[in-house]
Amino acid sequence: EELESVTDEESGYQVGWSHGREKVEGGKFDVGKGSFYANPLTDDLLSAIQQRRALHGTEEDVCTEELERVAKENPAFFAPNVWPTQSIPQLESAVKDMGMLVHTVGCSL
Repeated sequence: EELESVTDEESGYQVGWSHGREKVEGGKFDVGKGSFYANPLTDDLLSAIQQRRALHGTEEDVCTEELERVAKENPAFFAPNVWPTQSIPQLESAVKDMGMLVHTVGCSL
């Protein structure tokens, strides 16, 4: 039941839990596995971008209204994370720790 509460249809099932939503070869729904999708670096990408701009006082080429429009038109990329906090409370911290490790290694290259 909680997995259904972290299923995000608006993002095209690209955030949260997805089972039997993706299509595989032949156009059949993939019911052989379940997937969980999240941004491992921030729970809300749009807010993170706006906060970074405010913190650094940068005047980006893309205005706030344009950024908000792009976010609205691309919910699969900008949808906020949803976490199954009741059934898998450790998932959020594990995913975020992994994301920071990958980010740190990538920056070191």
